[in-house]
Amino acid sequence: MPCEVIKIPGGATAIVCSRGSRPRPVPCHYCGKPTTILCDFTGPIAKKTCDRPICENHRDKVGPDLDHCRLHREAKK
Repeated sequence: MPCEVIKIPGGATAIVCSRGSRPRPVPCHYCGKPTTILCDFTGPIAKKTCDRPICENHRDKVGPDLDHCRLHREAKK
């Protein structure tokens, strides 16, 4: 928990503690809307997931807890 010392006019001092700043939502790769979904497509060679941030409108649900972005939805066809 970070704390900050603040000097108050008149000679007083205050100590303010917080949990820190909230993380900013990640924008969708296609439209910029906030999102918490990442593309789960796994490449055939690198064996890494795409992890492109996508919103509800741009996700392609391919299985339980599996979503693909527009690029990988079109690549599957």
